[in-house]
Amino acid sequence: MVEKKLINKDLTGLYRASGMLCLQIGDTILIDSRKGGKEESPEYRIHFQCQWRFEKNGEILLASHDLYNPYDSSLEYDNDWDWDVFGREKEQSSVFDE
Repeated sequence: MVEKKLINKDLTGLYRASGMLCLQIGDTILIDSRKGGKEESPEYRIHFQCQWRFEKNGEILLASHDLYNPYDSSLEYDNDWDWDVFGREKEQSSVFDE
């Protein structure tokens, strides 16, 4: 069972691919590269294409809707704000990206 293999493994990466949450878990291992040779990879990757949230002691730390909300709370979400942009100023980024 995969879930038993994840017990006591470290969360080593958290990122997004557009609106999908991606987690990297476990040690770094060498795998066969698609281009030939070897490349480093986490033992496990989990991709979430659904609603999700991280909580601690009943407080929500990060949730899927944070992808779509500007980090700067003075900005209001509207149809013109593009949430799916990487590498921009902190004030223009999403809550998730910051």
